[in-house]
Amino acid sequence: MLPFDYDWHFAAMKNSVVQALFLDMADRDYVLSRLAYGVGMFNPFFWLAGQAIEKYLKASLLLNGESAKDYGHDLVRLFENVSSYAGDLFPDKLTKPEEIEEPQWCEETPKEFVKRFSEYADADVRYNVSGYVVRSEDLFHLDQFIFAARRITVPLNSYPHDEVSKNWIELLKESPGYQPRGQEFKRLLEDIPDFTVHDAALCWNFALSQVDHSHGAFNRFSSARSNPTLHAVILNTPEDSPDTLVADLADWAVGNIKLPPNLERDLRQKANRLRKG
Repeated sequence: MLPFDYDWHFAAMKNSVVQALFLDMADRDYVLSRLAYGVGMFNPFFWLAGQAIEKYLKASLLLNGESAKDYGHDLVRLFENVSSYAGDLFPDKLTKPEEIEEPQWCEETPKEFVKRFSEYADADVRYNVSGYVVRSEDLFHLDQFIFAARRITVPLNSYPHDEVSKNWIELLKESPGYQPRGQEFKRLLEDIPDFTVHDAALCWNFALSQVDHSHGAFNRFSSARSNPTLHAVILNTPEDSPDTLVADLADWAVGNIKLPPNLERDLRQKANRLRKG
């Protein structure tokens, strides 16, 4: 149990700050990521999903005696550290919901999911420098991960006031469907009058929603792949004849835009080949 002199007043104040700075913002990012997915805007979908994951994990660290500084946007390292004390509260696998009929489905562990989404939430994808692949399970795996991440945004070794015999870890393990902060998510939606946002947050959300999922307009995408701009404009240019204009464009991009080292290398090599014809 918590020490006798545990300062419940300070804990309540800290919880209030974490709720306002991290959890409320994470819920908004999560809802907007579903909205972006529903209209086929995948760059912001991955970016907003990554922002939501980051904030939920940082909230858990802060409420469990850890610092959330010095992580930046490193979702992989964040998840590794959160897993050190809460790994058992995440599912072994992110799976296909029973309500979905989909023969092509790839299960993945939460760790694999975070690594993949971390790559797609990178700034290079946001600026359409690097590409991504959308899989049919992405939205549903995100929902399952967020459900688990929200559950651990409590001081896990503390004891709820109405249940002194078991701490949060024990209670969450006994009740895998219980969402401690479910009311906060419900209040967020009640404060938003736009039913388009309601549909985006709840429709086909089998993890966090208890509503009738047959209502609301929502698109599902079985597969989508991006064609990054610099690949389309420069790297995919045929090399059977000299093209100094595209080569100059490649030099300009390398000299004026922050790019991944491997992409800079490819652009320089492409420029040389284009000039040689």
